[in-house]
Amino acid sequence: MVAALALGLSSFFQHTVVKGSIALVGGAVLVWMGAGLVNAVGRGRMTLARDPAVGAAVAAADDVRTGVLVSMSNPYWMLWWATVGATYVVMALGYGLLGLGIFFFGHIMSDLSWNSLLAFAVSSGRRLLNERIYAAALAICGAFLVIMGVTFAWAGLRFLGVLPAS
Repeated sequence: MVAALALGLSSFFQHTVVKGSIALVGGAVLVWMGAGLVNAVGRGRMTLARDPAVGAAVAAADDVRTGVLVSMSNPYWMLWWATVGATYVVMALGYGLLGLGIFFFGHIMSDLSWNSLLAFAVSSGRRLLNERIYAAALAICGAFLVIMGVTFAWAGLRFLGVLPAS
């Protein structure tokens, strides 16, 4: 994304139709994910227990794959890069390729640090959670995703001119 923005993609993201489409599709994905999560909790499909047949390395690879997919399907990720991220890339390019490289390295290191802290908190917090608390937390998160998705889709419809601006 940094390379694409540095090569001029940022102007593409400024188009109202693009912003509206990202918000609308992203909102729909968030509603779908949130509703699926609430549904899975309601059916008792979410559990803290790992399948013993799945080895630790396979489980870790699945977690990484899932994390990448969730990050890339998050419409806020795209909008952040289309706005704030694009601004930082342009500012970094003011210092040439070295500036862009330093920005990229710093951004990746901050993501790695924050996500490592979150991973540690989740893995060590597993001992503190029981199934009921875990299910309730997931249901609340799922409902929040639905609310965010509806809000995002609403904004997308406003960008696209389907709904009045306010």
